Amino acid sequence: MTQVIAKVMTQAIAKIAKVMDSGDSQGDDSGDSQGNDSGDSQGDDSGDSQGNDSGDSQGDDSGDSQGNDSGDSQGDDSGDSQGDDSGDSQGNDSGDSQGQNSSVSQQVINFVNECLNADESQLMADLHEQVNNELEKMADEVRSSNDMEQLIDLNAPLISKNDRGTVGTAELNLAKRLSTPISRELHKIIYGLDRKSVNFSKQGRTVEANRLAGVKAGNFNVFKSERITKAPTMAISVLVDRSSSMSAVEMNGANTSALAINLAIDKLKGVNSECIYYSAGDLYEAKCFKSTTKAVKDNFRVSSRGGTHTGLSLYSVIRRLSLRVEQKKVVFIITDGQASDLKYLEKSIEMSELLGIQIVCIGINTGMLYGFENQELLNIQTVEELPSILKQVIKNKLIA
Repeated sequence: MTQVIAKVMTQAIAKIAKVMDSGDSQGDDSGDSQGNDSGDSQGDDSGDSQGNDSGDSQGDDSGDSQGNDSGDSQGDDSGDSQGDDSGDSQGNDSGDSQGQNSSVSQQVINFVNECLNADESQLMADLHEQVNNELEKMADEVRSSNDMEQLIDLNAPLISKNDRGTVGTAELNLAKRLSTPISRELHKIIYGLDRKSVNFSKQGRTVEANRLAGVKAGNFNVFKSERITKAPTMAISVLVDRSSSMSAVEMNGANTSALAINLAIDKLKGVNSECIYYSAGDLYEAKCFKSTTKAVKDNFRVSSRGGTHTGLSLYSVIRRLSLRVEQKKVVFIITDGQASDLKYLEKSIEMSELLGIQIVCIGINTGMLYGFENQELLNIQTVEELPSILKQVIKNKLIA
């Protein structure tokens, strides 16, 4: 491909060279013609005119001999001078220009011939290949360094909308049935974030009877006013473990749980959600923030495979959430707890705390989530336990 492009370019340069040769030829003819015509014409006309005028004028006063000498002298000098100067000047300029252009065009022709006759090894290397090599060198330097921020940026997986794995199972009817009580509990969590403040002043519409006794002591702030701050808008990312350590039964429970939670969130105003499945270097978007869960319900039939890169996957999700416009951001992680990238997990949790993104851990048949020792674990054995488990979120104020 590179050789074809090079030949096309050189053929175009060859055409330019031909045009330059054509211009040289035209310039030569014009220079010679103009120089000769101008010299002869000006010499003859000037000589004759000056000779006759001077001869006649001086002949009347001094004689024919003097007139003829003066006429010949002036005619020859003027004619020869002007003819030679004009011809030589224009001829020399044209000759110099012709020589320079001819030299340049010959250089172009030589370059074109060299390019056309070059083999592939002599042509310019592919630019994309050179850039790729430089990027590989930079990546190797980062891998060999101990800069955790650069390492996690380099290794964080991208999110794909296509799942190349085999189709798993999910209980759609059970998820629909559980979505109503889950939505009710989530409603309490989210709208429980409403803030009510009470103030007392000397003016108002509502009198607080219990404060009237203080009037005698000079406290006239007996009028009560309440101010309610509505719960913030919220973005929730449901991150689901699909690693090979998840058995078929556990994967079915994780799929059904994720589906039920997203169906429940769809019923809440001001709350948006996405669902991402992860393993080792692989993120699959089962539901994006813009779509409804009902429209993509079949995407939740996911099977297990690969390792458990919880840390890197959490980092990718946190990075996406940080760009959302909602005021509150939460990550629900559904996993069996066997993370294999603990150093990245520690960095991701640190980043979530810095950005104010809260993490709620839901364990599937596990007593511990490695790397989340400082996080409260909500452990379920079956999907039916989800609504009651979410009550612990309210009780322990895991989302505040």
